[in-house]
Amino acid sequence: MAPQEFIPDPQLANLVQSYWMTQRNFYPPKDTFQVLPDRFIEIIVSYGAPGFLLTPDTSLPLPALYLVPLLK
Repeated sequence: MAPQEFIPDPQLANLVQSYWMTQRNFYPPKDTFQVLPDRFIEIIVSYGAPGFLLTPDTSLPLPALYLVPLLK
């Protein structure tokens, strides 16, 4: 599914720029994704199998809802 963008209710316009939704099955070899630096704080909601944060040393399970702060 291609990403879909939704405009927030006008009452939230000063706090939320937009909502994005995409559907993706995480099966090898496309079983990872990257959150790239941008100028937004992101809230990611994941339904289905749990996600993991991969580091050079380990993988950490992510909750179904998590916040990505501003990145450098």
